[in-house]
Amino acid sequence: MASLRFLTFFSPLLLIVTLSLVANTSRTEARRILETTLPKVPALPKTELPELPPLPKVPELPKTELPELPPLPKVPELPKTELPELPPLPKVPEIPKPELPEQPSLPKVPELPKPELPEQPSLPKVPELPKTELPELPPLPKVPELPKTELPEQPSFPKVELPPLPKPEFPVLPKPEWPELPKPEFPVLPKPELPVLPKPEVPKFP
Repeated sequence: MASLRFLTFFSPLLLIVTLSLVANTSRTEARRILETTLPKVPALPKTELPELPPLPKVPELPKTELPELPPLPKVPELPKTELPELPPLPKVPEIPKPELPEQPSLPKVPELPKPELPEQPSLPKVPELPKTELPELPPLPKVPELPKTELPEQPSFPKVELPPLPKPEFPVLPKPEWPELPKPEFPVLPKPELPVLPKPEVPKFP
């Protein structure tokens, strides 16, 4: 435990010291690079390139004359196919028009007389009611403003610190050991032997 505390106390100090050393070395190296003068590079002489020879002339290629293509062969004309004349269609016999029997004339319905409704009496005229003029209401009295009631400040109650309650210790109950029950042995039942039934003979009908 003491070694762990020693390491946790001195580890941040070691980090700070190493960082400060690295920062100082980087600063000094940067100053040295800036203070050092670079050697002068001598000016190189200008190199004059030789003139390139002219390009050789490409000889003109002769024009190639394509041979004339032979004319296409003539396609022989196909003979016209003459279709045979079709025989005339057979004449369809005319179907006689069916004559419907004359329907008997309907009996004449006698004209019913128009019912004359009695004249309804005219409704009596309702007299016009006079317009009721409501009296003007007096203006409402002004309600006086009530003074604001200032509530008294409530006294602050002191905080009551309750003592910590002791944790109850429950007794450890022993595990109950159950006795092993014996496996029940069932008696083997004999297989029942069924008697073989004879097949019924169905009589053949002639």
